[in-house]
Amino acid sequence: MGNEHTFLFQEGLWAVRGYYSDQGESRFPVRGEVRITQEKNLWISDGILLVLATPASKICNRYEIVPFKKGRNDTNWKSNNPALGDFVGRFVVFDDSILASYTSKNYEFSGNEFFLKVDHKHYWNRGVLFQGDKKLSSWALELEKARDQKYKR
Repeated sequence: MGNEHTFLFQEGLWAVRGYYSDQGESRFPVRGEVRITQEKNLWISDGILLVLATPASKICNRYEIVPFKKGRNDTNWKSNNPALGDFVGRFVVFDDSILASYTSKNYEFSGNEFFLKVDHKHYWNRGVLFQGDKKLSSWALELEKARDQKYKR
């Protein structure tokens, strides 16, 4: 399970590109990076994405992931998005995909996304974020492994 996937399961830096779609279906290019670090009892995914709209906006997310337990294909995580607040979610590994569902702690926002493994250095990410029953945003991103490296905080 974990050995088959490289995103989340290995430390490193991932370059991100693709597009972001707002609630009006306007599409904007996205560039950024996601850094994965691992400690014994915690995996961290720090992402910064720049939405190239006018004006440009920055999306920051920090995920704190409970490492997958041996023999399990699911785990919990929590994250903080400075603009939207705190979220809790779950990752599930299934074949070539890492699936995620999540909700904000105040239940105002919810969403789903997946990471499809193309090869060990490439993933496709697709997702949607809702505010109540209205779609707030969606995205289609490509992640490319930029570096394999252990990071010190």
